[in-house]
Formats: sequence, C-alpha cells, structure tokens
Amino acid sequence: MTPITPPTDMSSAPDPGAGFQAATGIYLGALVSGLVSLGMAVGDASSGAFFSVITTVFTGGLILGALGAWARPGLAGRLGEQRWRLVLTSAPAVAIAGLAWALFAMGAGANEWYLVPLGGTVFVALVSGWVLAAMARETHLESIIDEPAVRWEWQRVGVDVATVGIGVAFLAVGIGFWTTTGGTSIMFFFVAIVFILQGVSPLFVAGDSPWASTALFYNPEAFDRGHHVIQATDVGLILKPTMKPAYKKRLPWHRVTDVTLTERELHLECRWRPDIRCDRDVIKDADEVAATLRRYLKGSGRETVKQSQSAGN
Repeated sequence: MTPITPPTDMSSAPDPGAGFQAATGIYLGALVSGLVSLGMAVGDASSGAFFSVITTVFTGGLILGALGAWARPGLAGRLGEQRWRLVLTSAPAVAIAGLAWALFAMGAGANEWYLVPLGGTVFVALVSGWVLAAMARETHLESIIDEPAVRWEWQRVGVDVATVGIGVAFLAVGIGFWTTTGGTSIMFFFVAIVFILQGVSPLFVAGDSPWASTALFYNPEAFDRGHHVIQATDVGLILKPTMKPAYKKRLPWHRVTDVTLTERELHLECRWRPDIRCDRDVIKDADEVAATLRRYLKGSGRETVKQSQSAGN
C-alpha cells in the first residue's frame, strides 16, 4: 500500500502554549550553561565564581529561549515536521559531553569536581531536548490527524521492550562509568534493575498479585500507566499514552505489516519497531477493530472502510 503523505502546511498547527516556551528556555539555558561551565573548568575558575556565573547564564538562556519560542509560534510545528527532530535537539548536549570527556581525558580540566555541575547541565539539556521533540511531534500530529475510523485501548501483553531497553541503557552507562573512572555508581545499576524488572514483570507477576503495585514489580494491569489509546486514521496509527506527561506518536501504515487476532491478544506486526501486542479483554469489539485495520492495510484509507461498512449495512 502506498503510504499517505500528510500535509506540510503548518499554518493551522495548534499553539503548544507556555509548556513549549518553558522547555525551550530550559533547553537553551542548559546548553549555554554547559558550554560556559566547560570553559570555566578548563580555566580553573573558583567555585564561587563558577556557580555565580552559571546561575546568571542559565537564567539568561532561560529567558531568551522562552521569549524566542513565544515570538515564533510556528517553531513547534516546523520542528515536529522533521524526521530527525530528537537527533537535532540532543546532538548539542551530546557534543558538549563528548568535548568535556575529551578535555578531561587529556588532562585539560583543572579539577574533576567540575564534572558534577557539567554533567547536570548536560542531563537537563538532554531531558528538555526530549520534551521539546515530543511536544513538537504532538503539535505536528494535531495538525494532520483527522477523526479516527476506530479507536481502542492498548494494554500490553508480554515483555515491555521499551522499558527493558531503558534499563539496559542505564546498565551500559553504569558499566561505562565504572570502566572509565574506576568508581562505582550504585544508582545507575539500581535504576537499571528497576526498569528491567518492570519490563519483564508481566511474564511472572499476575495483575492481582500483591507485588503488582510495587516499584520493582510494576505490572501494567495494576495501573492506567500501562494503557494507551490507539487511533486508526488516514495518516497512520496514533498512539496516545494515558499517563501524563506523555505525548502522542504516529506509526505510518507502511510500517504495519500484518494484523492477527487470537483469543488472547490483538497482534500488530511492525517494521523497524517492536510489535504492538494488545490484551484482547480490554478491547471493545476486537473483531471490528481487527477488520478495520486489515481494510486500511489492504485499501487506501478511510474510503475503503466506509465502503465496507456501507456494504455491511
């Protein structure tokens, strides 16, 4: 099936509001603070001067970034159109972290204590950059999605691959920190274990288990956090988590390869991402949902669904 190309006119894109402006300000403030703190670390500035300058620089970047986003209301929509928006927002922070590592590895850094505030600014920049990319993506989606042909609740079945992946990433960071500095960071390993156990817990913890609501054995059946709402639209599947803060994602139709409905689950096989496995018990009229999805995969979109529904009437 030929994928439907969404419109690129962002004149009708919704205004993301003050949240995007604040995230932009924090992002810019963190980036500028990271660069300044790196320069002061190389110059061996005193701790008093260091924190005084960094606070002033961060505040200035925060104000300028927020004002810039306010003055350009279409910024979120334009960023949301970019395929590599997360790379665009995270690359500067990664570059600062790489430069800092190189300078300290060569002995250019005056004292290792500078790494703590420097690492903090890089972390804030990465998090705020992720929020910026997510807000921009949602703003863009709001401008191109139409009324869904069908929607249903998605409660995961089996391993949560994304959660396990986050745990593995924390584990890799902890191992990297240990191998490069010789020190240990229990926090990285603890967080890694928490995420990995949460991701695999549906395999061995039942929804009515007393362990289901604990931090280490989180089961999606125990909270609404395990639910998403999926909408089938002409531009693809829209995945909307019910937990807040969370942001919508779009899965184009050409990345869905097959739809299978069993007694236990609705299984969507996907290309270049983990399959979507939905608990059938929480889906209203799972047969109709599966049939609608198959029509979208075989046809050209909503018109095919309407024709099939009219024929059934």
